[in-house]
Amino acid sequence: MRVHRFGKAFVILVVVLGGAGAVSAQAAPSSDLAAPDDVAAVPEDATRTESGLAWRLLGEPRDRIERPGILDMVEVRYTGWTTDGALFDSTEIEKTSRKFRVDGVIPGFEEAVQLLSVGERARFWVPENLAYSGIEGKPAGMLVFDLTLVGITRGPSRPENLEAPPADAIRKDSGLAWIVLEEGPAGQETPGEEATVFVEYSTWSTDGRLLDSTLHRGAARSLTMNLIIEGFRETFSTMVPGERRLIWMPSALTEFEGRKAAEETVVFDLELLSFLSPPKAPPSVSAIPDDVERSLTGLAWRVLKRGSGDVHPRSGDTVEVLYSLWTRDGSLVDSSYAHAKPGRFELNSSMPFGFNEALFDMVVGEKRMVWIPEDLAYAGQEGRPEGMLVFELELSSIEPGARHESPTPP
Repeated sequence: MRVHRFGKAFVILVVVLGGAGAVSAQAAPSSDLAAPDDVAAVPEDATRTESGLAWRLLGEPRDRIERPGILDMVEVRYTGWTTDGALFDSTEIEKTSRKFRVDGVIPGFEEAVQLLSVGERARFWVPENLAYSGIEGKPAGMLVFDLTLVGITRGPSRPENLEAPPADAIRKDSGLAWIVLEEGPAGQETPGEEATVFVEYSTWSTDGRLLDSTLHRGAARSLTMNLIIEGFRETFSTMVPGERRLIWMPSALTEFEGRKAAEETVVFDLELLSFLSPPKAPPSVSAIPDDVERSLTGLAWRVLKRGSGDVHPRSGDTVEVLYSLWTRDGSLVDSSYAHAKPGRFELNSSMPFGFNEALFDMVVGEKRMVWIPEDLAYAGQEGRPEGMLVFELELSSIEPGARHESPTPP
């Protein structure tokens, strides 16, 4: 069982297709994706936009207009040719689709995808100045794409006045500044130094560029307070769950372990959803209490919460467990609360014997405090916690697996 933490450093992530600002150009394997007859030149019946992009719808238009915006994430299928009919990239080779930020590709592709509604397919002729503009190693000249818009993940709305915090903003000596967009409920606690926080955010440059957003990730982000950038630590320590802020963070506050996540001020539209604090060591962590149950091997436990049913895990099963692990001096070695999700383990000989034995006797929903003597734990293995281990275990689920012989003590 190895220690792992969520959110070791905050990284600004811009999702693009095939590299920054470009549709991927790759050597295509042989395929039957023959170039269309009109690949060499724009046909007369194509529609042209002011930029010089030309296009023609393939198939019927959709009744429902669902077009993406510049800050949205899109899912597409496409095939691209040069004007001599050479295929240079296609999602159809692997029969898949790709997702990317609308503003993260070549200008002609960016404009093209915004002309389609979900489910529509069209052919686009992208002039060179809207494609790669002579970049070495990229397809040259005009490019032709058959493009289908599969889906849209809506991006955030751009806040106003990103350039600088307003006069009524709260300002800290560190340079951090913010305005409160939504108040959290009164009387709530703020996260402590080792809490795991759950947040939704969108990150902007001061000139209005979207740098990252949990809306594009499809899920909230979990971050551990003592393993994030200083600007986040200062921010979260004064927020309560449900609170949303617009935050101006100087570059110096984006540093973690000597590296900056940004070279200029960044702006966060940030909401603290909730947080989890690490569990406290029980008072009986240093020695096994007298009033607990024991097995013949020396394992000791106390049931903290009864579970349901009569199904127990067996060797070879995979279990999901909420857990915390302490050594007898009270040091917290690892906890599923730091990861913000249950631990998932196969019960086999790679796990400490006492860990397996404890779970073999539990049912789903049951919670126990378990004392594992050293000879049933890591037995002096180098790099592993020493001595007796104390676990708080709650069995969340059992997934039947291949059956093995029960492991024996090391």
